[in-house]
Amino acid sequence: TEYLATYNAKLKDLTSDYTATEDEIRSLIGEYNEYRTGAQDRVIEITGELRELVTDEEWKKLDEIRTQQVQALMDGARWL
Repeated sequence: TEYLATYNAKLKDLTSDYTATEDEIRSLIGEYNEYRTGAQDRVIEITGELRELVTDEEWKKLDEIRTQQVQALMDGARWL
């Protein structure tokens, strides 16, 4: 995602900068962790919403689509 690309670029810049402080790096990682936690919460929320809308049989048929959507969401929250 765009967020992850921006995060990775900022992290690379900070860790490549001799003058970057530990606080600057920690702050950026803290922002990333907040984003990641939000993405994880959204996965849980989406799963619950879907479960309320379909039968067990329909749920099984949706497995591939659901897996793709969760993967796409989590791609935005991966560490380097």
